[in-house]
Amino acid sequence: LNMALTLAEMGAYDQAAQEASALEAREPTTPERLSLGVRGKLANAHAELGKKYHELGMYAEAIAEYDMALRLCPNFPDIHNRRAVSCRELGQFPEAQVSLLKALELKPNYVEAYVNLGVLHQKLGNLAEAVKSWERALELDPKHKLARIYLKQATARRPASV
Repeated sequence: LNMALTLAEMGAYDQAAQEASALEAREPTTPERLSLGVRGKLANAHAELGKKYHELGMYAEAIAEYDMALRLCPNFPDIHNRRAVSCRELGQFPEAQVSLLKALELKPNYVEAYVNLGVLHQKLGNLAEAVKSWERALELDPKHKLARIYLKQATARRPASV
């Protein structure tokens, strides 16, 4: 376990995941038996590996890593948010929405989740819902650049009311 944690802290996420898997194989341990700190570190290692997979366009692998992280620490809203973005990239829109709503349930003022929810609504053709999400993001963080850009683009396309 110490080896897995050390490797994760060094940024060797693949090796850390291998060590954690080897540990599980040797001793049947449920995530609940590990201390919260250990679970958090392992979850973050899986999340970082998921982020790397996402950056490489390997979205299914990213989702698998995020799922492992969430199995260890299901109440990390940032991991739910990242998982949603990978799901969205794969076209798994219902799963993406579930993950975003969970992130917002855990952290109601989570600006990035609102921005990503807006993008998801836009992809689904729900422009009015997308606008609401981006407006909410801007209520929480008036200087959020992406939310401003998305909202401006969305409202520029709207036909003027007569």
